[in-house]
Amino acid sequence: MYFAYSIVISIYSALICLAGFFIDKARLWCRGKKGQYIQLKANLQAWKDRDILWIHAASYGEFEMSWPLIEKIKTNNPDAAFLVSFYSPSGFENIALDPDDFIKIYLPVDLLFIQKNYLKLVRPKAVFFIKYEYWYNMLRALTNLRIPYYYVGMHLQENSYILKPVFSGFKKLIAGADQIFAHSMESKEILERHGFNNVELFGDMRIQKAEQNLESESRIIEWPFKGNKCIIYGSVSQFELAPILKTVKKLKDYNHIIAPHDVEEIFFERIRAEGIEFSRISKTHKASSNVMVIDNYGELKFLYSQADVAYIGGGFEKGPHNILEALIHKVPVIIGPNIDKYPLARECHKLNFTDIADTPDMVSKLLKNYLRGKNTLNESALSDYLESKRAKMDLVEKLLEKL
Repeated sequence: MYFAYSIVISIYSALICLAGFFIDKARLWCRGKKGQYIQLKANLQAWKDRDILWIHAASYGEFEMSWPLIEKIKTNNPDAAFLVSFYSPSGFENIALDPDDFIKIYLPVDLLFIQKNYLKLVRPKAVFFIKYEYWYNMLRALTNLRIPYYYVGMHLQENSYILKPVFSGFKKLIAGADQIFAHSMESKEILERHGFNNVELFGDMRIQKAEQNLESESRIIEWPFKGNKCIIYGSVSQFELAPILKTVKKLKDYNHIIAPHDVEEIFFERIRAEGIEFSRISKTHKASSNVMVIDNYGELKFLYSQADVAYIGGGFEKGPHNILEALIHKVPVIIGPNIDKYPLARECHKLNFTDIADTPDMVSKLLKNYLRGKNTLNESALSDYLESKRAKMDLVEKLLEKL
């Protein structure tokens, strides 16, 4: 398996760099890795006598949910330093970190000799993988070098490829983690059925992070008509944009905040092409019309306090994005129907904390039901539910005592 996997990774990496001639994300990915080993070596000189913890997150959202873990580590070890690696440019390019305590890199190409070189250079005290990041050669290198590694918030489906017999070697490496903290009871039970004996039910760190955002100062948008109710469309894809713009045109008596999942100029061009006047939040918080578009990462989570209802994107494709940022503000949420692989989304729908639009055209109808008071959210029940799902950070504290 090692040989075949390494060949595939090599070809895949080469193809991404070729795609960089045409695709911005691919270009950023390749450019970001160029020379980063040498730069990392120079940056690490300042951390000679510090404990280094390596945090790996696929993208922006996964890293955001890791903050409670980082803060817990800092509480136990104030002098700890962090190497943060990303797979996606959405994380690397848009997360700002204090250079005194953090260095960020792109995840090295997953070939054994490359991963060993990085690990020997960094000498991390431990590596934490956030949610579901499985890199075969990195796990082999960690095992060979006897560096402890942990999965935090692991979310797994019964049909996951790593549980297939052909990937038994991969499964063995993942099972070799010093500890796996499962996102949900469902994931814990799946892992245990497949022979994993190092699993603890952990919960969802996104709740703690959303609570921290709640305590932060909200960004206030100055609307031309301040009394109008507000709809947020969060993490919207290109696929979802057309029906959402139809909804914006229909609901002229409301304020609208639109946040793309991928901040790209083509997104804004499509809104202009529909003849919709809008403001961009990076330029002003004073709206010139009833539409504000979020054109950066990190702003959306501070705006839900101004919403009366939210549509969270992704549910008509892979699955819904972060619904907790809205729910923590007691904002009713509407999502698309593809929730089978998302336990939290399934539970929230079953408990009537979210509504599902079976088709994109249903979104406007469901929004109007909330805006006109036909549907309401049971805030007390929601508070109890979120409390029950909070991550058990005391488990991390016990782990840190052993490091």
